[in-house]
Amino acid sequence: MEGLEARIPDPASTPPTSLVEPGKSPTPLPSPDAVLVRGTPVIGLCHFIEKELDPAARARVYAKLPPKWAGSCSNGTLFATDRVPLSVVNQLTMAAAEAKGEPLDSFARRAGAFGAKE
Repeated sequence: MEGLEARIPDPASTPPTSLVEPGKSPTPLPSPDAVLVRGTPVIGLCHFIEKELDPAARARVYAKLPPKWAGSCSNGTLFATDRVPLSVVNQLTMAAAEAKGEPLDSFARRAGAFGAKE
């Protein structure tokens, strides 16, 4: 058993695995509706969707969004200063990837790269 002690790391030298202090409960994460995204990356996503999908497919994608955001995305009235709920951005990305027939991860990466260049 003497070799076992040599393999057990010293707790004082081991980095913490959590940022929650012992004895305290973790701070709850905000819901996706409470997190807001600036309009600029969402505008980039909408431009990418315009480039990637035909008008009928875009209409089906925007129809899956809440009416306020469907209109703003589809008719170009979304402004850089607008704040869009993260849940809406997620819905938009998932619906567009599905309409394109592409895995979500690769679609989202391409959309992000497109938006970064714009």
